[in-house]
Amino acid sequence: MRKFMHVITQLGSPLFLIIITILAYLYIDKKAAANLFFAYAIALVVIVGIRSLYFKERPNKKKYHNIFQKLTYSSFPSAHAAKSVIMAYFFSITFPNIYIILLVWALAFLVSYSRIYLKYHFVIDVVVGALLGLAVSLILL
Repeated sequence: MRKFMHVITQLGSPLFLIIITILAYLYIDKKAAANLFFAYAIALVVIVGIRSLYFKERPNKKKYHNIFQKLTYSSFPSAHAAKSVIMAYFFSITFPNIYIILLVWALAFLVSYSRIYLKYHFVIDVVVGALLGLAVSLILL
């Protein structure tokens, strides 16, 4: 189960999201892909702002040696949860098919759950990250 969760958590990684955004730009809609990228960027700016003002240890505590590590090692809020919700919302409005909608929201849930399962986040971190992703999506997408 742990290996599966490591694979699932990568669906919220920056590399995967860059690939999805490029594919959306090339094959779906250039303006929608630009809005998707902008939504990721706004969410990241908000998350970094929160993390710079409020540091919360992860369940598996890590020592940090500089400000960049401190921002990365802060648990609150979950960037993976925010990004996976943004991606799910984007695909829900781009492809309004019930099967696609169920699939992308199930994946967003799994990405968020994987962060808790792998002890990168507490439940509140994931919930707030997901709500942040939803708020950004509703405003920008």
